[in-house]
Amino acid sequence: MKRESGDRPSCREERGFPYSPRIEWLGIWLILTVIGCGGPRGVMTGPSIPTAVSVSEVKRSKNTDYEDFTGRTEPKESVEVKARVTGYLMKVTFEEGKLVKEGDVLYQLDDRTYKAELAKAEGEVNRYEALLDRLKADLNRARRMRVGDAISREEYDKTSGNVAEATGAIESAKAAVARTKLDVDFTSIKAPINGRISRTLVTVGNLVTADQTKLTTIVSIDPMYATFDVDERTVLRIQKLIKDGKFQTPREAKVPVLLGTQAEKGHPHKGFINFVDNRIDPSTGTLRVRGEWSNPDGDLTPGLFVRLRLPIGDSREVLMVADSALGTDQGIRYVFVVGPNNKVEQRTVTVGALRDGMRVVESGLKEGEKIITRGLQRVREGSVVEPTLIPMPGLDTK
Repeated sequence: MKRESGDRPSCREERGFPYSPRIEWLGIWLILTVIGCGGPRGVMTGPSIPTAVSVSEVKRSKNTDYEDFTGRTEPKESVEVKARVTGYLMKVTFEEGKLVKEGDVLYQLDDRTYKAELAKAEGEVNRYEALLDRLKADLNRARRMRVGDAISREEYDKTSGNVAEATGAIESAKAAVARTKLDVDFTSIKAPINGRISRTLVTVGNLVTADQTKLTTIVSIDPMYATFDVDERTVLRIQKLIKDGKFQTPREAKVPVLLGTQAEKGHPHKGFINFVDNRIDPSTGTLRVRGEWSNPDGDLTPGLFVRLRLPIGDSREVLMVADSALGTDQGIRYVFVVGPNNKVEQRTVTVGALRDGMRVVESGLKEGEKIITRGLQRVREGSVVEPTLIPMPGLDTK
């Protein structure tokens, strides 16, 4: 490279070295290489810090297999109140929405017409009884006269027949009296069952037609029913348990069933199965089942959406872990087990039912082993961790 006149010579040239840009860039590259290899490589070769995780000991716990369902409460008895006779409504004697007892008067119809019919029927009874007394006296005279042949056989038979006819008329008149008494009684419309009454659908002054006009409804409160549908898979499972002698049918014993409302935690109401349908509904693939619960305080109301739990089989000791401690790899469930020297092992497990956040482990774990329950995202197979022992999450609240 030719220098212009007047340019100052470089240090290399002053010391007798020829100037070369290639040699200068080579020197810069060697310096950067030495610095790059020396700094970061020293950091990578230092000791790694163990990951802090929380671990819990696997323990056995009593567990009862069960199936959960949803259903609706319904009353044991439900009645549409209607009149047995026709008449104008004179009085409503109940308070809407309150509890009523069987036999309480709810409505009063105009009974004057029916009382008049009753008086007429009772008069007919009296008339026929007086007629019968007279005919019996005639029959006694006819018997005496017949002994002396004072009357003919034909006249005697006629007198005897009149007595029998009057006796039958009295029975008919008494039946009419009984019927009209019922009509008078039916003008007082009474509660047929114990329960809670709805609002009145007819007000005073309206005509009520016998066996047609709906007046109100009453539903029973205690006991309370709830119906739910059991899927076909569960039905077949229970049938196998019954066949193996591990489960009793509702016909043999009171099979327990638990109930909880949407406002309650868990299933505080304990009842029993009192009805199982005789066929599976082909349109839904379910079997209709009904339970019964004591409800003396009226806490359960007909029509509630409820959660139902059906225990299946006896209680047994099983290993249970927090469901959040389980991982999934292409459908295979696993846990991280902390072994000797705090080294992590990824263990494949076979799991069972989920129970309030706790998962039943059928195989793959042993009692006393410690699994990682918090910090799973920061560990992998073979890594070393710094474990902190904590209770199994969810086990103490089960």
